[in-house]
Amino acid sequence: MRSALERIHGRVDVHSAFAPLETATGVIVPLRVGAGSPLPYVSSALVLKCAFIAEESIGMRVQHNWHADCPTAPVAPVLWLDGSDVACSAVMYRADTSVSLGFDSASTTLLCERIAALHDAQPHSHTGLFTSLSQRFASLLHHPLDGPYAQLLRVGAEFARELLAEPLDVTYLHGDAHHGNLLYFGVAHDRQTREGARQWKFIDFKGLHGESTFDYCNLMFNPQLAFAARLDVFTSRLELVVHHLEGLHNKPMRERYLRWLVAYGCLSAAWHQEDDNLESVEGTLAVVRNAVTALEL
Repeated sequence: MRSALERIHGRVDVHSAFAPLETATGVIVPLRVGAGSPLPYVSSALVLKCAFIAEESIGMRVQHNWHADCPTAPVAPVLWLDGSDVACSAVMYRADTSVSLGFDSASTTLLCERIAALHDAQPHSHTGLFTSLSQRFASLLHHPLDGPYAQLLRVGAEFARELLAEPLDVTYLHGDAHHGNLLYFGVAHDRQTREGARQWKFIDFKGLHGESTFDYCNLMFNPQLAFAARLDVFTSRLELVVHHLEGLHNKPMRERYLRWLVAYGCLSAAWHQEDDNLESVEGTLAVVRNAVTALEL
């Protein structure tokens, strides 16, 4: 992290502003901009993110390249990037954390709109960084499913195989689009044009490739599992997302979306099971059971 700060300071005149925040996969350091910084926007709110695992490093590269290819897409820009696919450091704008997505229908609608805008602005460079959905589902499809949740996980695996075999609208995906990864960056002013725009942009890309419907699944499990599992919340959100998807595809999408929810939820539960996080397994499968019930299986 120190070497990354030294390299950044040598190029863009930024300094550590607060103590680093350690995460499970790296370190985040709030930064302040020096007087000689050539950064294109008037802003002192920057952050250095150092990723120490391959998935996070590749995700930052995907985010950097996607914004470079499609500057108007809802992608938080990466101002400086250094490292490899194994360990990587990046400087980005710091989001306005006083504004965030909540538990209301407006947040669900905004997420759907931003996901659609992201899919409309597809990257065209370094696409080899993206992982196929078939690879992403490996923990559900290629590992033994046993224990008290095995029956439900097998249903999810069956749905995943069917959906992956005949995908609809294949595209490049964020891969982890939910309330915590769509952030508000306020009004950013360009030094030359002095123009600003309110910006809700995605961070923490996974960089997947497959059916676009997949990107609408994670929001149904957020921002808190206990809240997402409430039947009234699940039902109202389901109608909002299905209405959005049917508007995009001009065809019925309810059953297909519910099957994706079951498949994705079972994949997530399988990951939690690998980590021995039984509380998250139960919470995730509570949402999955709502989807299974809605399918009338």
